[in-house]
Amino acid sequence: MNDIAKFDEIFKRVSTEQVYYVSFLRSLSAVTITGQFRRMANGGAALSGFSFTYSYTYPKRVGNSLVLDFSVVPESFPPTNVHVIIGRNASGKTFLINHLMDAVLTGEGTVATGSFEFAANEGEFANVISVSFSAFDDIDSKPEDIDLIRGIKYTYVGLKKTDGDLNDGPVFKTPDDLADEFVSNLYFIRSRSLSKRWIDSVKSLYSDPNFEALEIHSLMEIADDINAKALMYD
Repeated sequence: MNDIAKFDEIFKRVSTEQVYYVSFLRSLSAVTITGQFRRMANGGAALSGFSFTYSYTYPKRVGNSLVLDFSVVPESFPPTNVHVIIGRNASGKTFLINHLMDAVLTGEGTVATGSFEFAANEGEFANVISVSFSAFDDIDSKPEDIDLIRGIKYTYVGLKKTDGDLNDGPVFKTPDDLADEFVSNLYFIRSRSLSKRWIDSVKSLYSDPNFEALEIHSLMEIADDINAKALMYD
């Protein structure tokens, strides 16, 4: 088989073709193929442990450096792949998250972004998903093609979008924008046969009676996107 996951020379030959990005990758990242899929193609585990360190030096604080160590073990309990940043308002949580994302996506390891260091023989990140529905957080969406720079899949879920001239900065999405985005993602989930997983996830939030009364799970059963949008506004 001419498997691009197993054979690096084939991967390099086809990775510049448009059909590779449009038809083959779809929602995958190149790093997923060269990392997880290649490991599995060669008899390795689907999930593997990994460790890395993020370092950042505050430019206005001489000698004050931040070092965060992460170690993830598959199937551990409690899970080791979920990490939380806790701090007071204006303590720098969003500032840190922005720099973490920039360091991953650019891979430059500059003074401005901070840098990552991975344990020996371990890979790098395959995906970055940024979720922010706060109008006050300064977490902006990145350009849509930023994931082409290093093959790391980037997804933004939130209130902002890039509109027109990049120099104008991001703007807030309208209610119609959010409704269209929600419905298009429902169709994407259905096209990947992931409806049951999505419905189960939504129903896990039904411990809140107000949320349960909305019957959000029923949106997956509505084929007409106009009706789905109307139900959202109700």
